[in-house]
Amino acid sequence: MPLVLLLLFFLFFVPWLGFLILAITLFLFLLVPLGFAARSLAWLVIGPRELYKVLSDRRVRKNHALEHGTINILEQQYGLPGLTGRAREDGFGLSGLPNPQLILETAELARERLAAGET
Repeated sequence: MPLVLLLLFFLFFVPWLGFLILAITLFLFLLVPLGFAARSLAWLVIGPRELYKVLSDRRVRKNHALEHGTINILEQQYGLPGLTGRAREDGFGLSGLPNPQLILETAELARERLAAGET
């Protein structure tokens, strides 16, 4: 309740500051959680299809293993946590890395490790 009274005070006596506080409050307490909720709901629709692709298509499964191997090496050797990727029939993609050469070199190392039998 005190936050509402403070917001009303600013809206009436210092309108520009009140609207700024209102905008920030709406963004933090309404739009950000709705964004997370929308992403989760979208994954409920997209997720099963992606999982089916990995389970049913041998090429996607191999690329998925290579993707995980690449991410694991990047996390272990370079300390890059929180990387995400997506495997497709023709390869995989990683988000969050600005250096494509590093991804290529690490993917080669991951491929060599997988070919040698490492899981």
